[in-house]
Amino acid sequence: MAKICRFQRKNGWPDLCSLSCRSCTGIDMKILLVDNDPVYLSLLAEVLTLYSHQVVRALDGEEACALLQQETVQLIISDVGMPKLNGMDLHIRVRTDERFKDIPFAWNSSYPELLRVLEIKDPSIDYKFEKTMPLPNLLHFVNRIDATRRLRAEMTTS
Repeated sequence: MAKICRFQRKNGWPDLCSLSCRSCTGIDMKILLVDNDPVYLSLLAEVLTLYSHQVVRALDGEEACALLQQETVQLIISDVGMPKLNGMDLHIRVRTDERFKDIPFAWNSSYPELLRVLEIKDPSIDYKFEKTMPLPNLLHFVNRIDATRRLRAEMTTS
């Protein structure tokens, strides 16, 4: 049975504790969120921040590239269709830059058919999810990525 921490008891979310609570898991990851929808960007940032992840936001791929020069992140979550520099081109830039090529990259989109096409065109995509994914599933998804990242780091230092 999952333990219920003070945060979840206060907010009435006892079922999420085993998935995401930093006070229970010690998770603290810096995530770059890239989306041209400011409402979705704020919602996702707020949820991830509530669960003790640090969040850096960009409204398009160009802004994300500039932020990557200044910030060290452990995960990039990017929309696909954006102005200036879209998510596909951002992915190419990240994967071709030695400094960023190993950062896990997750695509999100409100168009599930677009995600299927992207998987066929670019099998190197690390992760993909729909924007309609329920929040507990999203938090579990992010924490699995973090657990994998931590395990890889331990294996390379051993």
